[in-house]
Amino acid sequence: MAMTRTRYRKQSTLTFLAEQLVTVEREIGRLHRKPPGDAAAEAERLRSLEARKLALIEAMRQFDRELDVGAISGIGVAGGGRG
Repeated sequence: MAMTRTRYRKQSTLTFLAEQLVTVEREIGRLHRKPPGDAAAEAERLRSLEARKLALIEAMRQFDRELDVGAISGIGVAGGGRG
C-alpha cells in the first residue's frame, strides 16, 4: 500500500519520526554519560544509533525539506537546520 502525502498522514509520519529521533538522541546521550565498559560494544552501538539518526533525518526531510531537525530534540542534532 503506497503512502499518500495527505496533510494528516504527513503530520502523523513526521510526529512518529520526531519521536523516534528524540528516543535515539536520548540513548546517544546516555551512552556518552555511561561509565566506560565494553568499549567495542559501546562503539558499535553508538555507530548504529548515529546511522539510525541520519536515516530518520533523511526520512523527515522527504516530507519537509525546510524542517529544522535540530529544533525537534533540542539536543543539537547533527545535520539539523535547512538543507
